[in-house]
Amino acid sequence: MAMSIILGLSAAVCWGVTDFLARYASRELGAYRSLFFMQAFGLGLLSAVWLGMDRRPVLHATGAGWTWAGVAGVLSAAAVLALYRSFETGKLAVVAPISAGYPALTALLAMASGEQVTAGRWAGIALVLAGVGMTVGAAGSTGQEAGPTAQDPRAGVGWALAAAAGFGVMFWLLGFHVVPALGGLMSVWVLRLVATLGLGLAAWPAGQSLRIPRRGMVWMLVAMGALDIGAYLSNNFGMEFRHVSILTVIASLYAAVTVLLAAVVLRERLNWKQWLGVALIFAGVVILSA
Repeated sequence: MAMSIILGLSAAVCWGVTDFLARYASRELGAYRSLFFMQAFGLGLLSAVWLGMDRRPVLHATGAGWTWAGVAGVLSAAAVLALYRSFETGKLAVVAPISAGYPALTALLAMASGEQVTAGRWAGIALVLAGVGMTVGAAGSTGQEAGPTAQDPRAGVGWALAAAAGFGVMFWLLGFHVVPALGGLMSVWVLRLVATLGLGLAAWPAGQSLRIPRRGMVWMLVAMGALDIGAYLSNNFGMEFRHVSILTVIASLYAAVTVLLAAVVLRERLNWKQWLGVALIFAGVVILSA
């Protein structure tokens, strides 16, 4: 259990910093272009690591394992694209906690798959859902500045909710179908491969540019790719200890890192109802991990 907690916290820190950097990348390059290059750079880094490792265990994976990995890869790309879109259009301190509500869905799916349910787990799920509802509902009464440059307080909320739903299902698939079949590292490699190929092939029909960014942004995207891979490896290796719902909940604390960075660096402010909603989300996460 201790190792699962350590790996979950490592994933949370890596994802939190990645999402904070994604706010800058998405607003300069757009969500789609940022995600493609982040995934591509991450795939390249992970491929270099994988080439130096023993690849024989992967050959014994079943066809079902590869199929579930492909489905998880599609869900991962869609969820991260929605998340980056929420960063591009919304306020980090609002959309990050909402997207972090995905462990409630993962926990419900894990319970349906046979994991034991305690009263504390149900209470944690209820708090997460209540916190998301309060954060979203209070967004319309923030009392923020008016004017042509004012940001819609509800901007990005729908995208954040879509990201939470996608992550909830995807992490359940990873924990119950993909990591047991392919292992931690190969699971991440497949996710990156599917996402990079899918985004690349869909770019032209979707009217998205994949023009190479300027040098400064390239290094930021490389850093994002490396941090994202570190987060997924920590998360997936932790899943090998079979504490899927607990690990997923702890890793979702990435939003706390993102919110803290947004408050310190970007000076983003929330009203008291939104702070209460954020607190409920994190309280639910803590209860779920207890």
